[in-house]
Amino acid sequence: MNSAGALFCAGLTLALYALSRAINARYPSPITNPVVITVPCIILALLASDIDYAQYRDATSFIALLLGPATVALAVPLYKHRAVLSAHAAAAITGMVCGGLATVLAAIALSGLLGLNAEIARAMSIKSATAPIAVQIAPIVAADASLAAVLAIGTGICGAVLGPWILNACSIRDPFSRGLAYGSISHGIGTVQAAAEGELQGAVSAAAMSFSAVLVALAVPRLLPVLA
Repeated sequence: MNSAGALFCAGLTLALYALSRAINARYPSPITNPVVITVPCIILALLASDIDYAQYRDATSFIALLLGPATVALAVPLYKHRAVLSAHAAAAITGMVCGGLATVLAAIALSGLLGLNAEIARAMSIKSATAPIAVQIAPIVAADASLAAVLAIGTGICGAVLGPWILNACSIRDPFSRGLAYGSISHGIGTVQAAAEGELQGAVSAAAMSFSAVLVALAVPRLLPVLA
């Protein structure tokens, strides 16, 4: 891709994200989550301009590098709320272990009910890990890495969009519980939604996201052979 094309891809991504942030600030809602708005717009733009995804990925790779510092920055709210996290650590870990295992089992069971093949079932079993972790686990469990990434991202978007409504419908108002739910199920994208609700929710979600990713990475390669 030439420099003009690369500039177009990078500028489009940043402009759409800035616009989606403005829309979300003006009309705060899970539906106006910046990721929910930006991703489909970029897909449509790439299709309309006939730009290959590999070219787009290379042109915007510098943006992806910012994910590292952004992830490290999550340590700040974690440190600020360390006393709350420590006080509820035992209950939170127990809930995340039970929830994480239930998510894996539910994904495999649903795959069986829908008659999906084994490769899709394996990819679905790791969808609750963040996309970068899911991509790394995929070869270990003989799943397609691209499919695992798509399912992980889709899970995050669904959790961020539907999560607030489900939690509200269930009358779950406690900030700690809401953050735990976002991070455990919808990882990074859910953590953004949690942080939008409050600093404590964001801190708990960040911790839950990390713990759930480790849990999936350790448990799924050992569970799948048994379940198969």
